[in-house]
Amino acid sequence: MPPLAAVVLASGLAACVNHPPLVERASYVDKVDVTVRPAVNSTTLAEVVRQRLRGQAGRFGRTGAPKDIQVAVTNLHYKDPALSLLIGDANHIAAHVSVRDAQSGKSHGEFEVTAMDNAAINGVIGAAMAATQNKAEVDRALANGLARNVLERVYGTDVSKQVFAQPYAEPVETAPAAGPAAVPAAPKPAPKAAPAKPKEPKTAMVEAPAAR
Repeated sequence: MPPLAAVVLASGLAACVNHPPLVERASYVDKVDVTVRPAVNSTTLAEVVRQRLRGQAGRFGRTGAPKDIQVAVTNLHYKDPALSLLIGDANHIAAHVSVRDAQSGKSHGEFEVTAMDNAAINGVIGAAMAATQNKAEVDRALANGLARNVLERVYGTDVSKQVFAQPYAEPVETAPAAGPAAVPAAPKPAPKAAPAKPKEPKTAMVEAPAAR
């Protein structure tokens, strides 16, 4: 991970660039594939990036020519308390992206993209924040920033600014819905008792009179 100053400088220079669009405006993102390099220490990041990219892409519409985006996350760095205290640090993600036409397979281009989070505060407070931050929340913030930067490269800076200026509610992550409650099985009827056998009448035993 390069020092924060180098990362901020690179991000600042990238922010000054007005990116031309890679695709025609009458297009939409149809499929998003995300992979994570083995060096990236996260088992959930790929799915988080995929969801955030699809969500942000929906803001550009769903009409026109379908496009496929492939993202390979190449680096993930969580803000280090010691670095934050001494020289400054940030959460940082980097990825390699390729864009293709979904119907013809034609490549629209490939590029590298980065995103940062929690870079503004360093020193003692920044070190404390780095030591206690929730990595799942960091992953979501980085994935969201990465998604916006990817789409800026895909649709161009001018169009992206107009789209991102519109109100947008982040999708609420919910647990999978539980299935319908199982209906308890009806109790089995009790087995019918066998009919009682009629009692045989008892025959009184009468003693014969004694012979005289």
